[in-house]
Amino acid sequence: MKQVALPILVLLVVVTLAVVMALPSASVEADHYQRFRDGKSLYTLLSSSIGRGNSLQDVEELLGPGNPMEAGVEDYRESLRETARSAPDSYPDGVFEADTFMSWPGSDRKVTLQFRSGYLVNFSPEQFTTFYPSYDLAGQAEPYDESAMESGIGIAGREFSATPLTQAKSTAEDSADSTEK
Repeated sequence: MKQVALPILVLLVVVTLAVVMALPSASVEADHYQRFRDGKSLYTLLSSSIGRGNSLQDVEELLGPGNPMEAGVEDYRESLRETARSAPDSYPDGVFEADTFMSWPGSDRKVTLQFRSGYLVNFSPEQFTTFYPSYDLAGQAEPYDESAMESGIGIAGREFSATPLTQAKSTAEDSADSTEK
């Protein structure tokens, strides 16, 4: 009996591993993004699971429904045209009147993608390889700027090495001091 059970157990393990490996890896990240709408998950999906030529349906399957740009679309389209003229490599597909723009939120940012006849154009996954979050201190979201970092910060009379949190705290305290005066 033991001799029969071992091959069956090995077979079950192999089949289970095959099924798990066959599952799409983006589904976990997509579920996380659709639930929490965080920028890191959005950027991970944009850099690894979405590509130029994907249909709007495929993109919305991963990211959830997008928000169509309605207000200011002509100004946005003209701005993209100017950019495409000055840097044609950044918009190789150009910008046409019939193009639609859909956006998805990600933490404190939104990402707008361009679609033509229902397919993603002018998209480069390399743009989304790194997500730089903003730090929120008492409801005041500020973009993180490494160039603004100092070597040390004084808080409550003590010197601390600069970290994003201490930088944000210091900036918030400076703002509070200036409004009190």
